[in-house]
Amino acid sequence: MRARNEYQQLTESYKKVLSEGAPRGAAGNLRAGAAQGAEPVDSSRLPFKLSDVNSNAAKIVATSGQEDHDTEDDKISVVEKPAGIAAVSDLKPSQSSMNIKKAMGMVIGMLDPTNDKINPGGDLDAFITKDKYIMDGHHRWIATAMIDPSLSVGGYEVAFPAQQLIAILNTMTKGRYGIEQGNPATGGFKEFSNDKIKKQLAEYWHNGIPERAKSEDVQTIIQNWTGVEGEGAIDAAVAKMVSNLSNVTMSVPQWAPDREDMPVIDDDKFPGAIDDAVQALQQGEVDWNDPPADIKVPLGPAVKKESRLRVKDEFNLLAESYKKVLSEGLGQGGYDPAYKEAAYGKMRDLLNALEGLKTEYATKIEPNDDFFAMINQIIGIAGTEGEEEDDDHREEEDDNIDMEIDPNEKLMGPSAYL
Repeated sequence: MRARNEYQQLTESYKKVLSEGAPRGAAGNLRAGAAQGAEPVDSSRLPFKLSDVNSNAAKIVATSGQEDHDTEDDKISVVEKPAGIAAVSDLKPSQSSMNIKKAMGMVIGMLDPTNDKINPGGDLDAFITKDKYIMDGHHRWIATAMIDPSLSVGGYEVAFPAQQLIAILNTMTKGRYGIEQGNPATGGFKEFSNDKIKKQLAEYWHNGIPERAKSEDVQTIIQNWTGVEGEGAIDAAVAKMVSNLSNVTMSVPQWAPDREDMPVIDDDKFPGAIDDAVQALQQGEVDWNDPPADIKVPLGPAVKKESRLRVKDEFNLLAESYKKVLSEGLGQGGYDPAYKEAAYGKMRDLLNALEGLKTEYATKIEPNDDFFAMINQIIGIAGTEGEEEDDDHREEEDDNIDMEIDPNEKLMGPSAYL
């Protein structure tokens, strides 16, 4: 029957997505990290570039590290050190997208003695890897470097190499926080040349920084920092900044992805993302290491573990029962109306149970979660099944319709609920 075939094809398509996971060969196998003291990351499950991450597969990988029969293998040491991890000159950027206007504005803010909100150095509030790459906070890093590259900056020290951590954080970006696109790239290292620094500083000197500092305030700050009076302070400041920048790494490694393909662990885009990411890495919630978890129901991080497991068990039991109902109808020795009546009775019970699941978890799972969409899909198929049984003529017409589902078509929801 059409509903049964559609249901089976839908199930097989979901299984296909689950088994294939993220695109293979998207960015190499990332085995280089093993030489740096970390287990290699399987790029078929955790692609290097954000654009290569399969959102459905990521929802599984980013939340199932504790369900792979090894509660320790996915844990990564993360230590919060806001007071300082290393000097700016010892750290390296993971991306080159830095805007000269924003960086120069931060420099002047850091040098302003009346500004207690930002000082040179300080907490990047970002991940810093064991091989000294910063994952975020690049504007604060370069602004501090322009003032004094010997100053220390802090953040979250991760005992993991950058190249592999990027792959893990990209999977978390889509799988835990639902962020599908990276931040756009603006600026670059070329903006921090002698001429461009002077041009930007002169603009702030004469016009001030909109909504932040008047021109006379900028002039006072720069004169005090250089010890030079008048506009000569501009050249003196530029000379100091360029000299300081010569002591830091102003390039990214060849393997670094473009800014648009970098992770987005941002509290402004997903409240609490940084704290959640720290905890997820520490507790091994991201299934980056072998063996992979054999999990079929990916649900978001907002759902408590016990709720996730209960939903998974109940949903799978209902799905199996539904498939059994669809397969019934012919009894031994031929068709018996009693079988049909019994089967439809079971189906009604199952549909009521599915509706009950929606009600029970309405306040525990986000309303737009694909769990509810999948229930609606099954209920919709069941409704179609009933219509076909009641109308033989329409069933004959429907048999002429090609109901084949393209397994490459984007289906609703995570990799496989069934």
